[in-house]
Amino acid sequence: MNADGEASTTAAASERDHTNILLQLVAELSQDLRPRESRPTRVTLDSRLERDLGFDSLSRIELLTRIERRFGAILSEQVFTSVETPRDLVRLLHRAGAQGAPSTVAVEAPASLEEASAAPDDVQTLVDALEWHARHHPERPHVYLLDDSGE
Repeated sequence: MNADGEASTTAAASERDHTNILLQLVAELSQDLRPRESRPTRVTLDSRLERDLGFDSLSRIELLTRIERRFGAILSEQVFTSVETPRDLVRLLHRAGAQGAPSTVAVEAPASLEEASAAPDDVQTLVDALEWHARHHPERPHVYLLDDSGE
C-alpha cells in the first residue's frame, strides 16, 4: 500500500473513532438526563436530538461542552444549535478539525466530605437542582456561560 492509501485508511479509521466517541457522548448525556429509565435510549447517527432524545437548549449546551472537552474543538453555539442529529455533529466536528484527543479538565475538589456528599434528593428538574444549590452554596458558581472567544 502506498502512502496515500495508508493516509486514507488512517483518516477513515479516525472518522469512525470520532463517530463512535460522539455517539457515546450523546448516549451518556441521554442517560444522564433520564437516570431512572431502566432501558437506555438507543442513539443512532440519525436520532433527532430534540424529538427522539428530548434534548432542549440547556441539554444541547451540556452536549456542546462535553464535545468540546473530549475533542478539543471550539464550536460556535449558533452553528451548534442548528444541528438536528448526531450525523450533523460529526460533520460539524470534521469541519472544525477536531483532534479526538481528550483534553484535561480541572475540577475543584470539595472542601470536605460532607460538602461532597451533600446533594438534593427530592428535586425533579434541573431548575430545582440549581435552586437547591443556590440556597445551600450561594458562594459557588453554578453555571458558566462563555462566548466564542472564551470570555
